[in-house]
Amino acid sequence: MRDNPTVTISYPETIAVAPANRPIVATVRVPGSKSITNRALLIAGLAEGRTTIEGALFSDDTHYLSAALRALGCTVAEDPVSERFVVDGAGGPFPATAADLFVGNAGTAMRFLVGVLPLGRGRFRVDGVGRMRERPIGPLIDGLRQLGVNVRAEFANDCPPVVIEANGVRGGRVKMAGARSSQYFSALLMAAPLTAHGIQIEVDGELVSRPFIDLTLAVMAGVWRSRPPRGLSHHWCAGRAALPRADLSRRAGCDGGIVLFRRCRGHGWDGHRRRAD
Repeated sequence: MRDNPTVTISYPETIAVAPANRPIVATVRVPGSKSITNRALLIAGLAEGRTTIEGALFSDDTHYLSAALRALGCTVAEDPVSERFVVDGAGGPFPATAADLFVGNAGTAMRFLVGVLPLGRGRFRVDGVGRMRERPIGPLIDGLRQLGVNVRAEFANDCPPVVIEANGVRGGRVKMAGARSSQYFSALLMAAPLTAHGIQIEVDGELVSRPFIDLTLAVMAGVWRSRPPRGLSHHWCAGRAALPRADLSRRAGCDGGIVLFRRCRGHGWDGHRRRAD
């Protein structure tokens, strides 16, 4: 593995948490969602023009994806204090014709990049830390091969690093098991508007992660506008702003009392909201 800089955050070895001795009454500002922020970043990178992402989460995962977008030719400005990214998109496939990308242990960054990099031209390699090299990506590789993409796991084990010899994607039909990770489906959905003929996904069995696929479609709709990139029949254009919702997928429980969660909108993206009901 090549020598790559990593984001290091120090935490104490132990954190003492004392149970409340009375009902809790509090207002909590929930952080932005990693899932939504990374989707918005990638979609903005492919969009025409400038997209502002407000209420974004700043984390290892979003750091690695924003760095990858820069390496692929996009301009990405970030303001952690204001929780804002500003992305000047490529207006289609990324202009870079070669890149060796490092995504740490960011699963969304790995899978989403592997899904859209074949749209361009050139040789791309996506790698991560040792743990990432143990995480499967075979179903996405198989789906891309069904579309005629020259893609392989470098060590022939269906895990990263992934090497892509990109030559554009005309589109076509893909069959994937519905029990697989929603990120495989989302990666193909985000690539589909930039193919010549679109992508038809046939789901084999029950689609178990539908809420997160709906989330992908919602973010895509939030970033689209009306100006198509030149030469593309399935256009994808920038939105003025994409607003990541709060992340309710991981939260502490409480028994009794009242807790007000700020920044939780009352519509859409049940993949997060259902866990907080």
